[in-house]
Amino acid sequence: TDVRVYWRHRAANTAGDGTTGAIHLNGERVDSIAVSDGVGDTRSYYLTIDNGDIIDQVVTPVGVSGNRIDGSDGSANWMRIDTKIPAVPIQPNGKYFLPIDTPDIDGDSIPDFIETDLLGEDLTQLAAGSDWDADGALDEIEVTNGSNPTIADTDGDGLEDGPELETFGTDPCNPDSDGDGLNDGDEVFGLPATDPDNADSDGDGFSDGEELEAGSDPNSQGDTPLSGTLADSVLSFSQTQKQAGWESGYRNVTLDGGGINYDHVADFVPFPAESWRGAGWRLAPSGAPWTLLEAENSHPNGANSAPNEEHWTVRRWTAEGLDGESAVRIRWSTSKTTPNGDGVTGAVHLNGERLDSAVVSDTTGVDRIYYANISNGDVLDLILSPQGQTSAVDGSDGSANSMRIDNRIPAVAIQPDGSLFIPA
Repeated sequence: TDVRVYWRHRAANTAGDGTTGAIHLNGERVDSIAVSDGVGDTRSYYLTIDNGDIIDQVVTPVGVSGNRIDGSDGSANWMRIDTKIPAVPIQPNGKYFLPIDTPDIDGDSIPDFIETDLLGEDLTQLAAGSDWDADGALDEIEVTNGSNPTIADTDGDGLEDGPELETFGTDPCNPDSDGDGLNDGDEVFGLPATDPDNADSDGDGFSDGEELEAGSDPNSQGDTPLSGTLADSVLSFSQTQKQAGWESGYRNVTLDGGGINYDHVADFVPFPAESWRGAGWRLAPSGAPWTLLEAENSHPNGANSAPNEEHWTVRRWTAEGLDGESAVRIRWSTSKTTPNGDGVTGAVHLNGERLDSAVVSDTTGVDRIYYANISNGDVLDLILSPQGQTSAVDGSDGSANSMRIDNRIPAVAIQPDGSLFIPA
C-alpha cells in the first residue's frame, strides 16, 4: 500500500542549537531535518508499506550545526499516516515517488505522470533505451534512480548523471554523495582527484574534506592533518604540567591589572597539583570560582562570581625543538557548550600579546587559522575569557576550545584579517 507520512518537527525551546527529527521505516532512516526555531518544518514523505512494517518518528540531540550536545533541546512533533498520494508525488529531496501500479500507457517503463510533468502530454519524448539529455544514462535508468532524465546534471555538482550512475556509483541527486564536504565533481576533476563515493579515499581516518582543508594528501595514508604537528592541546592534555611543552593554568585579570595583553611570565598562574579533579583542572571542587580546564571543556570565572575575580583559563605551549625562527600554523577553535548567556571570548596570545580573537555565543563557534613566526622558548596561549557580546559577566559560560600548532604553511598564507603572512 502506498502511504503518505505527514509529519512535523519544531523546537519548543529555541535557546539551543536545535534537534533532528526523523522518520524511520523498519529502523532505516528515510527522511530527516534539523531545526532550531519554533516554526520548524511540516513535510510529506511517501512510502510503499505492507502489514507488519513499522514507522517510527524520532528526535535526536543533533542540532543544525551537527553538534550532539544536549542544551535546551525541548522539541515538539507529530506524525499522521494516510493514503493521500498526489498526482505528482515528490519526496522532500526532490525525487519522484513511484506509486504501485502507476499508469504507463506507452509501456516504456517510465510512469506517465513523470513524462507529462517534465515534458507535457507528449509521451514519446522519453523512452526506454533513449537518453534524452545525452548524459550517458538511459531515461528509464534515471527515473528508477530518481535523477531527472531531462537534465544532464540533476544535482549540479559538476558530474553528469551518466557517470554518476554508470561509472562512480554516486547519487546523481546528492552533490556530495559520500558526505565528506566536497562536491562529487570536485572530487573527480580536482587536483588531487579523490573518490566521490568514499569519504576517506586513503583510509587514514580523516575525510577527504578534512585533509584538503588541512593541506594534507587525501590519497596518502602517510600524510594526514596531524603530519607536521608540533603540539596538540587535546592529544597532550595531562595532569602532568609541562608534559610535551603544555601547561594548564589561568590568568587572574582582577589582580594583575587587566588589559588584553599581559606579562606572560608574571601573570600566568599554573593550576596547583591539588586542583586536578580526575578529568581535568578546577580551582574549586564545586561551585565558584568556576575556573576549569579539561581536554576540551573550559570555563572562565567572572568578577560576579566568588571570589569576585575575573579568571581567564589558559592552555599554554612553550616552543621547543625548533630549528631557529620558524613559521607555524596555529589552528584554534572555541565554541559554547552551554548556548545560553552573553558569550565568551577565545583568543591566541604570543608571549602575552594578542594575535587573534573572537567572541562566541553559540555552539557552532569558530575554527580559525593564524600564522606566526616563533622561536624556541616562545609561549603560545589559548585563553578563554568571560567577555561576551556586551559584558564580562559570567553566566552559562561553559565552553570548549582547542589549539594545534604545526608547520603546514601554504604557498600563500592569509591571516584571518585578510593580510598576507610572510614566513621566516
